[in-house]
Order: sequence, then C-alpha cells, then structure tokens
Amino acid sequence: MADKVLQKLAPASPSQGPPLPRGAHVGWPWKGKRLRDGFQVVPEVRVPSPFGTFRLPSYGLPPLRKPRWTKERKEAMRHALGSDLSQVAALIPAVGDVVADVLEDVHMAEVKRLLPPDEFDKFLQETKVAPDTLALLRTYIAKG
Repeated sequence: MADKVLQKLAPASPSQGPPLPRGAHVGWPWKGKRLRDGFQVVPEVRVPSPFGTFRLPSYGLPPLRKPRWTKERKEAMRHALGSDLSQVAALIPAVGDVVADVLEDVHMAEVKRLLPPDEFDKFLQETKVAPDTLALLRTYIAKG
C-alpha cells in the first residue's frame, strides 16, 4: 500500500524527473535485497584485556525466511516466552529473584529437551545478545 502511495507521489513529468520503475522502493531501505540477504546492525568487536582478547559477536538481521513450525518448535517457543516472562516474578520483594530463577531454569530445561543439539547450540549463541523468544525465532529463521 505504501509503495503505491509513493509511486503516485513520485514525479511523472520529464521536467520533474523520470517516473519510478514498477516495483521501485523509495525511502524503504529494509525492503528488497536486504531482507533476502540480511544485514548486520553491529559488527563483531574484539576487546583486548589483561586476561586475553574477548570477542563480542556481531548482531544483525539474518536473511528472512519463514521458519517451519512443527509441534516441538511451537512448544519450545512457548517455553522461551515463559522464560522471558518469568522475569516479571523478580519484581516480588524478598523471594522474587529465587522464583524467577527457578521458573527460568524449568523453561530452559524444556527448551533444551525439545530442540535438537545443533539448534540448541545456535540458540545459546543467539541468547547472549537477545531475549530468549527473539533468540529462538532467530535460530528458527537461520535453520529454515
């Protein structure tokens, strides 16, 4: 819809410039090639320290593909969401932190049980820089 509006607003006479070709995107850098190929938001960073060099992973948008949703993947996604929402329990005075940690551990054990080892390893890499739900979604997009 927005593309049609932009094409109508684009200059159509030769004095104002040539008309836009069909399917051209004006002002929408996140469409087209970037969605197919992905792009990096934050590059990989190496931080020297007295204890050795630390590597902070790059963070970006992977090529967007619709993931396959199996029963196990849907259940793992529910548990990842439960793990993220368990942090709300940390707001309870005195016992909230313990309750939140227990709930998160229970949900992460279920995610580990439901995912194959290669997907779980990718999930652990992604969860370092994103909440569990987004990390699992990024894992599913990367694995197809």
